[in-house]
Amino acid sequence: MSENSGPDANPRSLLARIRALDPWFHDIDLGPELKTKLGPCADEPSDHPKPTWELLKPYLPADLSGQSVLDVGCNAGFYSFEAKRLGANRVLGVDVQRREIAQARLAAQILGLDVTFQRTSVYDLSIADVGQFDLVLALGLLYHCRHPLLALERLFEVTRGTLIVESAVAPEEWTGPPQARSIGGLVRRLVPAFYIENDPDAAEAVYNWFLPSPASLAALLRGVGFGGVTHVAVSEQRSLFVCTRNADARSDTRVKSYKARLVAREAVVSTPASDVIAFTVRVWNLGTATWEASIGREEERGAVLLGVHLLDAAENVLEWDFRRYRGALSRTVRPGEWIDMEVRLTAPKSAGQYLLELDLVREFEGWFEDVGGTPLKVDLDVRG
Repeated sequence: MSENSGPDANPRSLLARIRALDPWFHDIDLGPELKTKLGPCADEPSDHPKPTWELLKPYLPADLSGQSVLDVGCNAGFYSFEAKRLGANRVLGVDVQRREIAQARLAAQILGLDVTFQRTSVYDLSIADVGQFDLVLALGLLYHCRHPLLALERLFEVTRGTLIVESAVAPEEWTGPPQARSIGGLVRRLVPAFYIENDPDAAEAVYNWFLPSPASLAALLRGVGFGGVTHVAVSEQRSLFVCTRNADARSDTRVKSYKARLVAREAVVSTPASDVIAFTVRVWNLGTATWEASIGREEERGAVLLGVHLLDAAENVLEWDFRRYRGALSRTVRPGEWIDMEVRLTAPKSAGQYLLELDLVREFEGWFEDVGGTPLKVDLDVRG
């Protein structure tokens, strides 16, 4: 039962709760006499974001039944509710702003729609925490991000199927076409974007920081791993990008990437000196390359294996490639999939506090860290 039919569901009570969360950026129809938005807000018209939704709809399935949807920078939840109305099975909206999440939760209660809202930054999105989604929406988000490439990497991580980005863009007359230039002796294609200089006290979630050209945003999307990137010009200063993680891209060796997220079930591993260390690590494939099963192939070039470095408590390296440990994959792991791997190796001889730094390695080719990955550090308490 929705809150709209409960004891506090009379229009006057509900309207008071709505007004307590003013101002609203989203114009959401919550029923007779229940208007969220009283007028233009932050230079957006009174009916925002309905016009954007109408532009977006042709690029969405008419029926989202059985699919999962993530709405990043969801504000008061307009797009999340529309996705649910199209039949989406799971809908999660995330936003860093506390008031907007409160607005979205109230709207969901009044509408009686099963949509979850969570206060989370785009930078904190993780496949380990929220999983992956068939459809990810990042609408009017990117130019608010101080760290746009990190934001796109996180969006790629949680996208199983399609990402749709709607963004302000720099008009082509401001930037000119991309040009090839020699950089450090290598010829590279330069695509322009603008950094917007703000006052020192500017808040990240409110101010605009980054204004890409359409070419630069498309290049960034390809750079983080999206195989298909379609640019749709909405106006001179707004664009849509429809991005897919398709099989054709993964089969192209030029765009294969090797990236992982590792999470240990134990926060601290404790063991006597020289005893056997045993714990489990869950490993997600975040790249675009498939990892083939590697049991029995530990000596083959390119085999994907789990390795360990031993550090002291201050993160100084005590032994790189500790004990030449290699954990093999028991099965093939495709992009977006995960595998649990048991780590078993002998602890150091001396008591003390250590760190085990775990990373995947492509045997004889390099560690995942070398191509932008982040190893996992596990505290190791060795008792005397």
